[in-house]
Amino acid sequence: MARHDRVPEDPARVNARPRGCLILGLIGLTVLVFFAVVYAVYAIRTTADEPVLVTGVEIEKIQPPGFYSLSAQQQDVLSQNGYPDSFLILFYDKTMPNGQRAAIREESWYYHQSGYEVTYRNGEKYTETEQPPEAGDLLHTEYRPEMFIQKMNMEEVLAVAGQDTYLEDPIEKTLLVNANLYYTKGLVFGMSDGELRYLETVPLSQE
Repeated sequence: MARHDRVPEDPARVNARPRGCLILGLIGLTVLVFFAVVYAVYAIRTTADEPVLVTGVEIEKIQPPGFYSLSAQQQDVLSQNGYPDSFLILFYDKTMPNGQRAAIREESWYYHQSGYEVTYRNGEKYTETEQPPEAGDLLHTEYRPEMFIQKMNMEEVLAVAGQDTYLEDPIEKTLLVNANLYYTKGLVFGMSDGELRYLETVPLSQE
């Protein structure tokens, strides 16, 4: 199981008093507001959920779902460049021109050594760019884009990745309700309402 003082006054000074009082009042108000904001931020951060490290997930008891079928365009890039050094996958719904909602799988593949980047939407090539190659010895990810599919739950992602330890970081509910980020070896992924919505490999350095 996972573990989870009064003297005669100068008339000029008397006339200047209202302005001086006003300035002092504004300064005092500004200081008061500043401390109120600081206190509010402190209160939010100290009451927010903290990240939790979980170990010993029994991934061997989890039946992974099937793999994603790569498109012909993706297969073509694979044949020319091999698997990407790193990649990012987003799952979301989009309103199409005909007014209907469609499920979108958006993938961005990165080849750091050559500087080539390509993005697909539901398997069709959407953008591709050539960037200067990245310096440094980054390790090629051991994961493959087709390993991760829509509606996977957290345990299924871990099982497919072969990882039994993860860090759970709840997202502020003012930003997104029922959402969490998870970190495991070479991988970060986000769940919303228990379903996979975002996944990104993290390049590891040889140093």
